[in-house]
Amino acid sequence: MSKITVKHFLNTRLKPEIEDKIKIYPLYLSITYDRMNVRTPSNIHNGISTTITENDFLKNKDSCAFTRLIW
Repeated sequence: MSKITVKHFLNTRLKPEIEDKIKIYPLYLSITYDRMNVRTPSNIHNGISTTITENDFLKNKDSCAFTRLIW
């Protein structure tokens, strides 16, 4: 039986939006199944922005509040 892995990441390959001299990147999903990878934009539309700064993502990616925010 194969394992499915889903991870959120900032797509830094795209050109960032600049807001007040801060780079803002879109939030994407990386889905891995049977050694195949798919990267797709995150589909979060509950009044939460799908863009986030790199520092905020790295600082909060392991916190429970951030996990609830993206799920």
